[in-house]
Amino acid sequence: MRWDDATFQGEHGEWKWFVCRNVIENLPSLVIQEHPICRLWIATFDSGTITPSVKELAIGWSSIDGAMVSPPLRPGLDIPSDQFDEWYIFDADRLVLGELERFVNYGGFNLADPRRMAKSFDPTWEPSGLDWLCALQDRFWLQLDRLAPVSYVASGDNDVVVTRNLRFAECIRKAIR
Repeated sequence: MRWDDATFQGEHGEWKWFVCRNVIENLPSLVIQEHPICRLWIATFDSGTITPSVKELAIGWSSIDGAMVSPPLRPGLDIPSDQFDEWYIFDADRLVLGELERFVNYGGFNLADPRRMAKSFDPTWEPSGLDWLCALQDRFWLQLDRLAPVSYVASGDNDVVVTRNLRFAECIRKAIR
């Protein structure tokens, strides 16, 4: 694992995770395809929040706890996306999310082991240059365990996908090759 690799992947408990420095093609379509009837919560949109338009409300989008919540996912559903978006996909109706830390807004956020990446740094670089990422990752995994989504998707400096859905994990693995 080098600091400048284009992709990273691994496991954390029951979670499969993927980080891609490039945009994962057709990511919204893959989310819909592999999470039928789940609901997608847009927790972060363009680094902030988003509320559904009148048209989106009419087709079943709603707003809960500062997140925009989809109707049950189905082919043809348009998922609003921009830059620095963060989605949680749940298989059941949730009533609340509670306090959320927005990880997509941390520049360079990823799930690769910072210590292993630092070993590939140029010898003139500070070897502790990624230490800030360790605490951030710890908070991320605590939040993910608390929320227990089926999947998490973030698109910012990196595309980050974390899932318990094995079919979705295989689709992402193929997409980032």
